[in-house]
Amino acid sequence: MEEARFHVVDTGRRLLASFTGGSVVHQWCHRLAADSNVELSLIIRDRETRIERRVWPDRCELIASPHAKRAAMCTAAHRVVL
Repeated sequence: MEEARFHVVDTGRRLLASFTGGSVVHQWCHRLAADSNVELSLIIRDRETRIERRVWPDRCELIASPHAKRAAMCTAAHRVVL
């Protein structure tokens, strides 16, 4: 079994889910963030690059830690069909 690279936590830093694929976790978080019962924002933690992505229903923001292997900027708007 493949170890999960991506972990999703809520605002209280509680683990909500773990995923092996980046695009799947990203889409899942946007859908979950649209749920009115979810504490926003959600955070995706990438264990390999040590980069975190903060996710809201309509946008996301990359957050690079001081220990990140690489930093990236996301300039494209995300459109998610709910």
